[in-house]
Amino acid sequence: MPSTKQAVLIILILTALAFSMSAQLARALAPDLYPFISCNAAGNEKLTFVLGENVYGRGGFFWPNQPVSIYVIPTRLSPTPSNAMAPPVNVTTDSNRHVPLTLIWTADTIGKYAVWVDANKNGKYDEYVDGYYHFWYCYLFNVIPEYLVGSIGAVAAMIGSFALYRVRSVRRTRKSK
Repeated sequence: MPSTKQAVLIILILTALAFSMSAQLARALAPDLYPFISCNAAGNEKLTFVLGENVYGRGGFFWPNQPVSIYVIPTRLSPTPSNAMAPPVNVTTDSNRHVPLTLIWTADTIGKYAVWVDANKNGKYDEYVDGYYHFWYCYLFNVIPEYLVGSIGAVAAMIGSFALYRVRSVRRTRKSK
């Protein structure tokens, strides 16, 4: 039976895992809640982007052949033009009532983001007309930094620490004999 410390550690690890996968789990359990998806240039769904990468979007369910404005909004902020990360992207829905594959933003700020599709292009969020794609605890997509040098440095530090540990443990073993 695990000790109290081990049990608490296991609970913390599982909680962190659950929070880190919350967006993916929400999409898997309720796919209809995310009819608009973030994706790459090929149209494949993508949740995580690095700084400088192009963010595309597609989907939704609006009036056919209708012009709409798409805003990228930081998660937990209200859908208003003043909260948008960039000017809106204007696009026309297709005959199937979906937003076609569209470049919606070039990621320039680290964070978690939602997308507001202003279906009547009035610059105000209308709950029963517009689409605001996010959850309170989740996000449509996120932007993370890419640290190539930092990753290499971290791996080198881990290998160095392990090597130092092994050298010291071998010396202790020799001394004890």
